[in-house]
Amino acid sequence: MKLPRPAILHLGLLAALVATVLAVTYRYVSFERWFYYWDHAAYQRIATRLCAAFGVSLQEGWRALQASYREDYNAVFALPLVPWLRLAGPSRVSYETALALVYLAPLPLAFGAVAAQLVPARRSVAFWATAWLTLLTPMAWVPTLRGFPDTGATVLVTLATYVYLRDLRLERPATVMLVGTLLGFSVVFRRHFGYAALAFLLSACLLVLVRTAARRTPARLDLGRAASALARPAMVAVVGVAVACLVAWTYVRRLAAYDLTALHSSYQEPLSALLRWYLTPFGWASWVMAILGLLWGSFSPTVDRTRLAFVQVFAAVSAGLWLFWVRQVGEQYTLHFTPAVALGGFLFCWLVYERGPRRWRALAVGALACVLLANTVLGLSYRNHKLPFGTRALFAARWAPQVRDDYYLMCSLLRALRREAQPGDAVYVVASSDCLNPDIVRSADEAFRGGAPPLNVLSVPEVDSLGAYPLGELLQAQFVVLADPFQHHLPAGEQDVVRAGYDAFHGGWEIARAFTPLFHGFELETCSVSLWQRTAPTSLADALATLRRVQARLGARPAMQPEWVTVESAFPSWLTRNADGSATWIAHPTVSRAKPGTTVAALAAPVDRAEVLGSVRFVDGRCRGATLAFSSLDSGGSWQTLAEVHRRPGEDGGFRAVVETHGIDRLFLRLLSYSEGSSIDYCLLRVDPLVLRPL
Repeated sequence: MKLPRPAILHLGLLAALVATVLAVTYRYVSFERWFYYWDHAAYQRIATRLCAAFGVSLQEGWRALQASYREDYNAVFALPLVPWLRLAGPSRVSYETALALVYLAPLPLAFGAVAAQLVPARRSVAFWATAWLTLLTPMAWVPTLRGFPDTGATVLVTLATYVYLRDLRLERPATVMLVGTLLGFSVVFRRHFGYAALAFLLSACLLVLVRTAARRTPARLDLGRAASALARPAMVAVVGVAVACLVAWTYVRRLAAYDLTALHSSYQEPLSALLRWYLTPFGWASWVMAILGLLWGSFSPTVDRTRLAFVQVFAAVSAGLWLFWVRQVGEQYTLHFTPAVALGGFLFCWLVYERGPRRWRALAVGALACVLLANTVLGLSYRNHKLPFGTRALFAARWAPQVRDDYYLMCSLLRALRREAQPGDAVYVVASSDCLNPDIVRSADEAFRGGAPPLNVLSVPEVDSLGAYPLGELLQAQFVVLADPFQHHLPAGEQDVVRAGYDAFHGGWEIARAFTPLFHGFELETCSVSLWQRTAPTSLADALATLRRVQARLGARPAMQPEWVTVESAFPSWLTRNADGSATWIAHPTVSRAKPGTTVAALAAPVDRAEVLGSVRFVDGRCRGATLAFSSLDSGGSWQTLAEVHRRPGEDGGFRAVVETHGIDRLFLRLLSYSEGSSIDYCLLRVDPLVLRPL
């Protein structure tokens, strides 16, 4: 059957758009020479793990997906990428092309669908003009090119907008269900789109109130009618929450348990910095065109003003939430502004063509197309183009392919580190900048280790509002990679958890006595690196002295620091804070006289009496049992046991210990073998929750 000519044209434009997306993405990523880190690497690792799990079996893949809901970043976004990654492998190029095909290519089409609702008389022109104009907006590309899947959530919110514009009064139940589903799933997809969903619902409610007031003369709000109309946006919210809970209940519960604004307070910027940051990536020309287009469209007879009003209010409310509440910067967050820039830019071009003099229409549109093309080249090209008379600020900021000038020096540092560190040796990286941080070392090791076991690069606290005291990791470290000068990516006052490790070695803190420098002066692009090796266990006295210094350095306790802190670590252990303030401690017991032991110390000042509540669970049933000894230190440095809890596999793990703490300096919890002479083999256990409170 022969296709009609319009269908052939649409298919051709679609094929050209997809081919452009894939070709640009492939070329851009192939040019990079970079060690990806933090969020730039995290999503690729999540996708690779999920792909490997599905390679084992469907059941294993499903379990991996469910397990991801307990983490900050879940793996929902990776599900559509699995077939491509299974076919093309886990390389950076295959991951990026998968992102581009699944999430970036639909983005301009979703924007085009919304534009077609705004200019109903010329739907096809509006659709394809907006789609291609979106590809001429560099910031529509950048989040994907940096490895973020967030573009997929933008597509979901944009599709919700498209569905809503087709039924602004939400009269059809299908509209309520579909809009709620799309918004709810966008929040599961990437949590910061909860702000976009909130802005969407606030905008819908605001327009309901305006429409209700406009029906009366003089304009006055009919509360009964308004309440009835507001029930429909409320139902959208209910559907959204229900869908999010149904799809990822564990993840939603985790989001609700924490004050995310407080946890990310270290990343918040003042308004002036936010305005500068979000203006620069798009460029002044794009912002002026977008704002003029959105405002000018209200006076055009060919633009649906009612639908445009929602787009205008949604853009304004979303920008207000981001600038005055969230206050964070990042290339992935520009996606909250990209729809307004793309749609406003299209309306500007459309109105210039529609309202301009006939003889100048083609010339004006051609000039705008040249400006937008130049904007794309300047924004994504590797070459740093210079423009005269300060006109560079009119165009998008430069987001070139990432290339490290010290790429091979970093490789040499990894080789030197691998010559010294044995498999399993814990490596602590005291740096948190774009030049050096733990994730860069981890990424460089992945790139060059071949079939060798990976370096055990510790995950250490890097941001005060999300961090904890670094003492436990310092006690585990066998090697310390120390950068000079102090490396930080936020204001130094927001990264004291990193600065404490830096001061420990540069300031001669007690914990540094157990380390010896192996080499100094390994020069990277912006810092000099030295390597330190542990030569002796850290004594309890040195650990406690270091703890006091860390507390003095940080002042206020970091947000994720529990009531306990590790002060002795014979084996690797993990101590974390739960959402309710209790702690989880995963550790292995030691024999009673071993040095170092397995010990945590209470941070709270002792009271006359305290109770410790918790539950013990053994990882392996072959363990003969363990003892939780609540102790203090006497003036001679000897342990004084205040209370004990004994547990074996198969027993009820819950316990409550009442401890007399009058006159002691600090309460300790030691994890010991069950009894004198008993084996500690197979005895990894989990104490969760672990709660300390005064009586």
